[in-house]
This record gives sequence, structure tokens and C-alpha cells, in this order.
Amino acid sequence: MKKYFIVSLNPVDCLTISGIVISLCAAALVLAGEFSLALSLLFIAMLVDALDGVLARKFGLESDFGRYLDGFVDVFDYLAVPSLFLYRWGFNIWYYGIILLLFIVSGVVRLSVFNEIGNIKDDKSGLAYFGMPVFWSVLFLGILYIADWFFPHGAIFPIVAGLFALFSLFMVYRRSFFKFKSIPLMLTVILGASLLFALDGFGVINPREFAGGQLMHDAERHLLSGFFTAIPAIIGGSLHMLIVSKDWLSSLRLPVSEKIFGSNKTIRGFILMPVFSVFGALVLRGILILCPLDLTIDLLAIPFWQIGLAQGFGYALFELPNSFLKRRLGIRPGEVPVKNRLLFISVDQIDSGIGVAFATWLFFPISTATAVAIVVLWPLVALPVKRMLWIRTSTF
Repeated sequence: MKKYFIVSLNPVDCLTISGIVISLCAAALVLAGEFSLALSLLFIAMLVDALDGVLARKFGLESDFGRYLDGFVDVFDYLAVPSLFLYRWGFNIWYYGIILLLFIVSGVVRLSVFNEIGNIKDDKSGLAYFGMPVFWSVLFLGILYIADWFFPHGAIFPIVAGLFALFSLFMVYRRSFFKFKSIPLMLTVILGASLLFALDGFGVINPREFAGGQLMHDAERHLLSGFFTAIPAIIGGSLHMLIVSKDWLSSLRLPVSEKIFGSNKTIRGFILMPVFSVFGALVLRGILILCPLDLTIDLLAIPFWQIGLAQGFGYALFELPNSFLKRRLGIRPGEVPVKNRLLFISVDQIDSGIGVAFATWLFFPISTATAVAIVVLWPLVALPVKRMLWIRTSTF
């Protein structure tokens, strides 16, 4: 039979190509200012991207061409349209443009590597991603857009800048990232998000009315203040975790007291955490100068080195009681017991956050409600950071 085209598309290939149509429709909605409906379609495009690989494996239709095609479509779904979304949403100052450029370039590099080697094998979880997968851009957009319902619009963009700068780095960072394998979970998250944004876009629900009440406004202000107040320790903790995961400056890895706290609590942490947190406080100062915010505390009135030192020491100091308790219970450093596992995981994520909140509340004019907000928000930040930096770095 004579062939008229350069390639024959199977049904899964056609499904993959439909992702371009969906993402271009989302782009048209972005240009029309219909951001909620655009996000709804982007999540549908993500669903198509998730299903085409599953169906290709199920029906034996996997091919090099299919993988290349999927990578090209991903450029639209996860790089081009999300960048257009952010730009039209207001993320359009020149220095934000640099972050968008970095995001697109890193994403293209990440997809090119994936087209060459595909997924990799991880000793712990089987198949894994090499570099952070690009589809997280749509998940991040969804989270940020929901946050915009509750927080001042201008306050979101510094968070967008930091988040997408880190995301760009992790897309090309040489290590393995967890690959989701539960299809029911993926369907629930993707379809649930798509439905939520569709209902908002068509005016069936209006979460902004709920966010407009005075009680909600006060809670938003304390949560926003808690997040930005904790940025020095967030940056300091991230840099410290990177040093630990790479085992750099090993000469400082001297236990505070191996008998009492175990081998993981070292002098290195008490030296580096304050230093890195001072750097984090300097970064925070730059953010607040560029983007003034209505917070419950005037962070620019506090010398950055003071808040950095206080948070760094508070972070390191408040991890000691947890380590002491686990050593008394016979739990080895770095391990979590089967019994009361959830409790120990929760304590592991929140102890340093309590230290940061207490140190800030003790030495600076921060309200109790804002200090509580730091503690509440801390696990949401600590868990992803530890997930990405604490797990061993791959050497592929």
C-alpha cells in the first residue's frame, strides 16, 4: 500500500496531538483574560499527557516517535502556555521576564534529555524522573491561582518568582525525582482541579467573595506575614540541606553530643544555619524593597543580620529535643518508627518551624498570630524541600 505521509499515526499518537489543540485553546482563553477556564483546559491537557503513555504501554504502541511527539507537545502544555499565562496575569516586569526565560530554557533542556534517555530506574521507587518533570508548572500555576483568591494579587508574584526560579533549577538538577504511579490519584487531582477552575470560570462558584470577609482578611494577612517573615530560615534551611545531602564541609560534621542527640545533629548545622539565614534575610530585604507588602511586621525596620541569626539559631536549637526523644526511644538517626509513624513525621517537619517562630516572636515585634502562622505554614515548605534535597543525590 502506497504511503502518502511521512509517518502513520496510531490512536495514541492522535491522543497526544490533541494536547496541542487543548493547550492552544487555553492560550486563546489566556489572551481573552479567562484565566480560570484556561487553567481548567491546561489540566485537561495534563490528563491527556498522563493517559497517552499509560495507553501506549497497555496496548503495545510505545515507540521512539511517540516519545519525541510527546516531548514536543509538552513544550506547549507546560512551557509556552504557562509562560503566556503568567505574563498576561501580571508577571511581566523585566526581571520576571528573566525568570520566564530561564524557565523555558531549562524546560526545553529537560525535555530534550528525556527524549534521549526516557525515565530512569531508582533503587527505592522503581521508575523515576531524571530532573524535575515539566508538568509541575501547571500544578504550581493551579496552587498559585488559588492563593490569589485569598491573598493580595501583588503579594503572589514574589512567591511566583522564587518558586519558578527553583523549579527551573531542579528541572536540570542531576538527580532522580519521584514518579507518580497511582492512576486513581492522578485522575482525582487533575479532574478535581479542572472542575474547580471550570466552575470558577463559568461563575458557578465565587471563592473571592468568601475571601473578602474581615475575618478571612485578617487570617490572610497573618499567613502572608508568617510566610515572608520565615523566608530567611526557609532559604537558610534549603542551603543547609543541600550541604548535608552533598556532605560538603565534612570537617564541621562534629556531633553536638552523639550520646544524647545522635550523630546527625552536628556543629555544622549550628554554624551554617545562622550564616545561611542571614543571607536569606538579605534576599528577603531585596524582595520587600522591590515589592512592598502590607504585613503585620515592618521587616525592613529590623537589621537583616539580626533576624537571620535569630532564626538560624532557633531552627537548629529546636531540632535537638526531637533528636533527644528519638534516641531515648531507640530510634536511629534518619529513621522513622513504624509505630506512631505519622506523629514522628509531623514532629520532624514542625520542630524547626516552632524554633523559627519562637525566636522571631521572642526578639522582634511580631504578633502571636503571625508566629502561629509560621508554625502552620512551615510543614508545607519543609516537606517539599526535604523531599528534594534530603534524599540522596543520584549519580546518573
